[in-house]
Amino acid sequence: MRAAIEVADIVRAAGPAYRSARAGHLSLDQLKVMSAIETCRTAALGGHVEACSDCGHQRIAYNSCRNRHCPRCQGAAARTWLEAQKTNLLPIGFYFHIDIAEVQTAKGKLYLYVAIDRTRKFAVVQVVRKTGRASASAFLVAQIEAVPHRIHTVLTDNGIQFTFPPRYADGPTARYMTHMFNMRCRENGIEHRLTKIKHPWTNGQVERMNRTIKEATVKRFHYDSHGQFEAHLVDFINAYNYGRRLKTLKGLTPYEYICKIWTSEPERFRLVPIHQTPILNT
Repeated sequence: MRAAIEVADIVRAAGPAYRSARAGHLSLDQLKVMSAIETCRTAALGGHVEACSDCGHQRIAYNSCRNRHCPRCQGAAARTWLEAQKTNLLPIGFYFHIDIAEVQTAKGKLYLYVAIDRTRKFAVVQVVRKTGRASASAFLVAQIEAVPHRIHTVLTDNGIQFTFPPRYADGPTARYMTHMFNMRCRENGIEHRLTKIKHPWTNGQVERMNRTIKEATVKRFHYDSHGQFEAHLVDFINAYNYGRRLKTLKGLTPYEYICKIWTSEPERFRLVPIHQTPILNT
């Protein structure tokens, strides 16, 4: 059923005056869109005749502009696309990015497992001497314990710590065996997603967190021992999660944002988050 007033009606009525008043300020693309909307489903674009095979009644159907900005042409397609995308939406605080970073102290190399929540920016970090399937799985278990809510999805790269190498993806190894990290995910009802091969920027949030950690620690200070670094790292992550107010969270700290979500949607949580705050609640 056609709406009483459409965007095309408004553009046809007010378009000439609007273009005249803003002459020189509208781009060519904007003018093309206005022209397409104005002429959409009119005689200017031509048409065809539809006839009823029973009664012989005829009507003229004018061609559409097919411009992606036209609400009449692409409105239905846009609504269909939005409905399809709803299946990919996740509740706030359920999606973590995970990556591995390497740091150096006077005693040698250390590796960091770093996880950051896509929306709340809450970070979980663990220091290990060696990376592998076992340490990655242990980090996932530690991450589950560190956050008070259920985790829906984790996104990792295609490293052997998280999945079988690509050359084994279609072979008997992947067909008859389950990677240890995937086993931990299944046990806890977590969906494990992988970044596209050779597209590391799809995991950019945790890459930026890795850079932030390094700039605040090894790039600024010298550590005589691994213990010094680990103690400083714990203090930095606590200060970040519980004390750093972020513009993306409207001035709240990551943990304050967790508590805010808990007050409105407690069913998402395993634990009461305010009971886990490491500082005084004021």
